[in-house]
Amino acid sequence: MKFNVKSSGMLALVLSSAFAATAVGQVVVPATYALPESAADTSKPGFIWNYFQNSGNQDNTNQKTDDALAGLLKDSTGALLPNNADPSQQGVSAATGGNLSPSPGVAGPNPNSPVSFILPGVINLDKGTGSNGNFTPDDTMPGLGGSDGTNGQAAEALTYLDLAAGDYTITVNSDDGFRLKMGGATPSDKVNAVLIGEFSGGRGASDTAMKFTITKAGLYATRLTWENGGGGANIEFFTTKADGTKVLVNDTANGGVKAYRAVTGTAPAYASKAVPGPGPGAAFDTPVSIQLVDGGVAIDKASVKLSIDGTNVVATVAKAGAVTSIDYTFPGFLAPKSNHTISVAYTDSKAETLTYSFQVTDYPLLTKNLAVTPDTSKPGFNWNYWQNPGFQDNTTARTEASLAGKLGTNLADITVVGVATGNGIPNADPKKPVHFEIPTVINLDKSGGSNGNITPDDQMPGSPGVNPDGSSAGSNGQAAEIIYYVDLQPGVYNFSVNSDDGFKTTAGAINDVFKAQFAGECSCGRGASDTLYKVVVKDAGVYPFRTIWENGGGGSNIELTQKLADGTWVLLNGTGGPKTYRAITGSLATAITSVSPAVGASAVAPSTGFDVVITEGTDAVTDSSVKLSVNGTSVAGTVKRTGKSIEVTYQPATPFPGGTTNTATIAYTSATGARSETWSFYVPTFTKDTVKGYVGYILGSAKYTADKGGKAGVAGDYGMDLTTSGGPVQVVDQSFLDAVNKATANDELSVSVWVKKYDIANGSGFWFSSPSQTRVFQAHMPWSDDNVYFDTDGCCGATSQRINASIDTLPAYGSATTDATHDTAFWNVWHNFVFTKKADQKNIYIDGVLFLNGSNDGTLSTDINQLAIGSDNSITGGQFHAVIDDFAVYAKALPIADAVALTSGTKPNALPAADSLLAYWNFDDAPKGGATSPTVSIAVDSTGKAVLTYTGTLQSAAAISGPFSNVAGATSPYTIAPGSTLFYRAQQ
Repeated sequence: MKFNVKSSGMLALVLSSAFAATAVGQVVVPATYALPESAADTSKPGFIWNYFQNSGNQDNTNQKTDDALAGLLKDSTGALLPNNADPSQQGVSAATGGNLSPSPGVAGPNPNSPVSFILPGVINLDKGTGSNGNFTPDDTMPGLGGSDGTNGQAAEALTYLDLAAGDYTITVNSDDGFRLKMGGATPSDKVNAVLIGEFSGGRGASDTAMKFTITKAGLYATRLTWENGGGGANIEFFTTKADGTKVLVNDTANGGVKAYRAVTGTAPAYASKAVPGPGPGAAFDTPVSIQLVDGGVAIDKASVKLSIDGTNVVATVAKAGAVTSIDYTFPGFLAPKSNHTISVAYTDSKAETLTYSFQVTDYPLLTKNLAVTPDTSKPGFNWNYWQNPGFQDNTTARTEASLAGKLGTNLADITVVGVATGNGIPNADPKKPVHFEIPTVINLDKSGGSNGNITPDDQMPGSPGVNPDGSSAGSNGQAAEIIYYVDLQPGVYNFSVNSDDGFKTTAGAINDVFKAQFAGECSCGRGASDTLYKVVVKDAGVYPFRTIWENGGGGSNIELTQKLADGTWVLLNGTGGPKTYRAITGSLATAITSVSPAVGASAVAPSTGFDVVITEGTDAVTDSSVKLSVNGTSVAGTVKRTGKSIEVTYQPATPFPGGTTNTATIAYTSATGARSETWSFYVPTFTKDTVKGYVGYILGSAKYTADKGGKAGVAGDYGMDLTTSGGPVQVVDQSFLDAVNKATANDELSVSVWVKKYDIANGSGFWFSSPSQTRVFQAHMPWSDDNVYFDTDGCCGATSQRINASIDTLPAYGSATTDATHDTAFWNVWHNFVFTKKADQKNIYIDGVLFLNGSNDGTLSTDINQLAIGSDNSITGGQFHAVIDDFAVYAKALPIADAVALTSGTKPNALPAADSLLAYWNFDDAPKGGATSPTVSIAVDSTGKAVLTYTGTLQSAAAISGPFSNVAGATSPYTIAPGSTLFYRAQQ
């Protein structure tokens, strides 16, 4: 399972009778996995590169990659996809590739399995000869040039890393996702390895830095997997030394970690194939297919026994060469999100057991209790539509906020009927959607274009929008909710949403926060593209569905389809597709239709209040029974009924502490009995500014420095350490952003910050962004090319958006003799940067000196919705490796006199321009003693049990969403007893 380590230092772990950890944080690699350094085959440095490519499946997920590498990747119809890689295109490989059979000892070739190449050097690969990441130019990736292009790639790099005892920071720069595991019997061991880190999704070339600890020197089996969906494609694998220097793994000339693609001796038996694999992502109809490779003593085929969840099952066991195959088919579909344990007992030199746990992916399982009675006189769909170009985030969170009336005025044009039955019906609240009814199909484009699988498209109702003055509001910043009821027979359906941009579909109890069944989602920006998802229908009936959709800007379309077994696309409610209805007779069941903070919300404000809405349906609710609890304590919430809507609100008297996961419970009694639902949300560690207490969330690896760690260096002075791993301070306080937007309406703004850098990485010192303009006010200080860049209102026009110059032109910097001296002598001490803009004039001051003046005629956007200090607008990318202090924002352009004063020690709130000071984070609100993040690490003892070493309080829960509770009597180190899957965290 994939979890995030918050700035509190929380590490979530999944542990069962055979430990597995999926986390991003300081992982301890068990010493039992170490091979002696003498085992290295020094004649075989580098990596084995196993490569697959087929554009028929462009999912950016690690599960897709594992399927491809196992020769099991399928298209939407269930057909296996062949590998279209070209073995003759060796790129940087030592030789052309050969077909790789799924496992050692199994004869090839297999057209569905990867092609294997040898990389004797480093991993710094691009699908062409590009220049991405931190090390350029890139090497050419082996296997390219097949007839199918370069979309839909998957690969693994297998090696043994020669590691001394100590702490390591290792980074993967990739476009798109990756997963890094270490340990196990060999790099091909699919079960016994520790997850160091991963990114499962699409992105441009970006870093993910991971930390791990080696307690015993030796060789460690390592497996790095990578995928590319479409577009850019690169991967880079490197470590960061204590002094901040980056060096590619196996770049031995520059002190890189040595890597060997082979070792001497015989490995113990291991699982070269494990389907389903450990952790989440298993299909509901997954087979069990395991292949064990012999160690020094052959496995006795007759001894092999398979058990599922503690019960022995009859499996098919076969042996070919050194490989024992165990195959089993479940008698039915596995339940959504259910957890299971696989155990394989066998005998080689002694009795052995391989045990691991997996989780089934979430999917809709529709049963008769969820069916409704349709109004057959009303076929089609409900189209609830909203549009405002001031809000263009391509996320389903933005879409839900738009639909809930939490953003700007809805500018949809009710007279643009398109394929609707008539004019739209406006909501009484002008911020909420307009209601249209579509009696036919959902195959919509903002202007009736031709996108997706079925063309031409229909005109989208409500688009383009209209401003209050009658002018066109265009079609950017769209959101829609589609409610429909689908007539389905028992079976498995391949449904799809083709959209530009994102969407999310749920089924079943669609209006209930806790009971709606997840179907598919792309919280993303994209051109017209398909996301396929499966729906399992157990009982015939008509079932509710809800699809939400968003468009940020540019192209705009949505299409709801089914892909038939022969590959044919049909529209829902179209010819050959299932019937849909836009109305039902009677009511839906009573539901909890909204909760705030949201379930699993990860960036909740410390002073947040609660708002829960219960919508009464077929079963009446007793108002007096409605109760709200927070962190296990009943609170005096206000219960208000308006017709069928019952709203519960509560404002805590004191803010939630930063770095805490909190729980809330809503309970009520209806005609069908009592109901209680508990959910959790996270309040990140935060810092407050000194002007109005604006909250900045401390994310990633960022942390307060120790006392005296700030610019002044005196007691009580703290800075913010963004670390070499990266971690920004994110500000989304609307009051602050409103104040900034008032300043940018005058095309004027200034930022001042003190900086002490670790390295010259590709990062951003700060980044103001908005839905309409992702780069409103941003600086690289400097970029890896030594240029200080100051961008406003976009990137990177020399006349309208950007001024830049090399730091070498600063006299105080250029006096050094070598770049290495520059980095040490200049960046390891404090420097003040000031960036100002007023109309077309922009200035950069460094240490009170005018470093650069320039003219840009672009004007600042006035819809800023985020400030990221120490990263780009994505928060996870463009990490700035530095300690910073006294970050201040002004509504005016500071003159040079103020820049001089700041450099001489004047505080930002003591300048003559202090009356224009919008915010000032001095970071002196650190908890006593500075950073208080707990630590947690995992290891395996001599008996094979998982052991947690931690600071703070150990807590556990049965689900990642909580609720978490303290582990009674736990002290560090804490040994995990074998048993059911649990989630652990340390909190302080």
